[in-house]
Amino acid sequence: RLARERFEVDLVVASAGRATSTEEWRVVVEHLRKLADLANDLGLLIALETHKGPTQNAEAMLKTLEELDHPAFCLNFDTGNIAYYNQSADPAQELERVARWVRNVHLKDNRGGFEDWYFPALGAGGSVDFAKIRTIMDQAGYSDSYTIEIEGIGRESEPGLPERKRRVAESVKHLKSRGYS
Repeated sequence: RLARERFEVDLVVASAGRATSTEEWRVVVEHLRKLADLANDLGLLIALETHKGPTQNAEAMLKTLEELDHPAFCLNFDTGNIAYYNQSADPAQELERVARWVRNVHLKDNRGGFEDWYFPALGAGGSVDFAKIRTIMDQAGYSDSYTIEIEGIGRESEPGLPERKRRVAESVKHLKSRGYS
């Protein structure tokens, strides 16, 4: 209600949660469906974020959306989290499988290592083909926004505002060179 009434948004990005048993998952599904009913009544979509568990890769995302079976659910695809949560996963290949369900995109780079906390400026990680991501989403008819997400590099000290600004500027430059405007 807060998202719709105070912020006038029509999309909320959220985690699908993680259950440790089949019974817990049933409870999560039940609660997510109740949330989806409310979102639907308010004219909202819930974009499930790429996180470990029920949305960590395309196969899990499709299974989760099928099980939830509710029009209020869609996906927030995070390019960097795909490689982080899955060994040897190609973000573009995963995206191709779920693009029609994506309503929000987090553009995040890394160097492709499983659970390797390395999320630098876009283009500095090297594991995400951002031009291909854009092509896939264009072909899917996506016309919504892309969010630059730079979470930093594991064990680095706080980079400070000037370095954060530099990383954002570097990311924007990289995306422009890959067809984003």
